[in-house]
Amino acid sequence: PAWLCMSGRQAPAIFILGCQKCGTTSLIQSMEHTMQWGKMRVVTGHRIENEPDFFDKEKHFFSRDDLFSKGYRYYLHHFPVCTKPRAAVCDATPNYLNHPKVPSRLHGLYSGTSPELTFVLILRDPAERTESYFYHAREDGWLHQPWDGAGPVRAATY
Repeated sequence: PAWLCMSGRQAPAIFILGCQKCGTTSLIQSMEHTMQWGKMRVVTGHRIENEPDFFDKEKHFFSRDDLFSKGYRYYLHHFPVCTKPRAAVCDATPNYLNHPKVPSRLHGLYSGTSPELTFVLILRDPAERTESYFYHAREDGWLHQPWDGAGPVRAATY
């Protein structure tokens, strides 16, 4: 991927898209800990202020109006300064895939730089994803319905 320096920060040139419970966290952890992209280590930046833990990986900047309204400098402040060693900087926010404003907002930041951006799309069998999402919601405490005794969902064959 391209190495981009914007406003003194290394801007993401890799975007991981998908949906919740498709494996984006596993992929980014593997990329950060076990591989390099070219000769650069892979990083996702960091969270700032009182942001939740998952903002280390998922910035949600381009898909949330409240964050986007803070401006591009706010977004870029999440990433390393433009010094060596260079890093392959990644924003792994899965829901960029299904938010209608994301393409134009990305274009607004990157249009003047002509970068070579890399988009990694992760998909999962819908039935398996639904079951995983259900148990995730139950574990986090924001879904209180039972699975109604249904057995495990089996992967569809296409």
